[in-house]
Amino acid sequence: MKRGPIGAVGASGTGLQQVTVLVDRLGLGISQAIGTGGRDLHSEIGGISMSKGLRDLAADPATKVIVLISKPPAAEVAERILSEARKAGKPVVVNFLGADPSKISGGNVHGARTLEDAARAAVAIARGEIPRQSYGDVAAPPAGLPPLGAGQRYIRGLFSGGTFCYEAVLLLDERLADVYSNTPVRREGELSDLWHSHHHTMIDLGDDVFTRGRPHPMIDLPPAQRAHRQGGGGSGDGGDPARRRARLWQQRGPCRRAGSSTCDARARSQRGTARNLAFVGACLRHRGRPARARSVRPAL
Repeated sequence: MKRGPIGAVGASGTGLQQVTVLVDRLGLGISQAIGTGGRDLHSEIGGISMSKGLRDLAADPATKVIVLISKPPAAEVAERILSEARKAGKPVVVNFLGADPSKISGGNVHGARTLEDAARAAVAIARGEIPRQSYGDVAAPPAGLPPLGAGQRYIRGLFSGGTFCYEAVLLLDERLADVYSNTPVRREGELSDLWHSHHHTMIDLGDDVFTRGRPHPMIDLPPAQRAHRQGGGGSGDGGDPARRRARLWQQRGPCRRAGSSTCDARARSQRGTARNLAFVGACLRHRGRPARARSVRPAL
């Protein structure tokens, strides 16, 4: 990771990794990346670590732009942090997932809807450019995708970070009905059984259910591989894997094994059936290690 003018404070380890990797990929670098722990912005803790990190970066001469990252904070904590951000004396990009960026933006503070928006806005500001309100342009699907079989209509998502999963649920929930997860954006979207999919299902594989007694999936992928194989059954699809439409996966870590798991899942899905699974994958990396990402592309 290159050194550079952008400092970040994150109440999300994978969110902090995503933003810093994207900043590096976009050609700039990081002055400091400060992790606070995922509960720092809960009301009982009050954002004390993010507040300290914000003050430290505001005083750091090497930091020109500050990025703040969190899953939904407690309302009173969010307001306190934003008040401090407005007094930082530097541009501050704020990505509080689920918050309306227009209600955050003003003065030196720029609200970002997604982790990628936050990284791109920070880079634009550091280069003296005016950041866009959103960088969420939807690209056309690649040519040559195999046709889906009759009845295939559900999306399954596997994520090695809760922030990735929550962000995906947020975005899908805007366009699809019946999105379920162990990181839901609405109470009614809570997945009751993590081992059985229900309609469109997004799973955070870092959940305690999957990591109890074993490493996090960023380090060890077997839980993800099992979920690839078993994720078709459950209410909402009649237990019929043919109705799975697409798989999403996003991870930081052992990408080659993820590619192997993807190949295995595709082969199993096509065995004796007339269906195809479309895979959408994101393997985080910095510019210095392109081979790892290249090793996954043939599997997708």
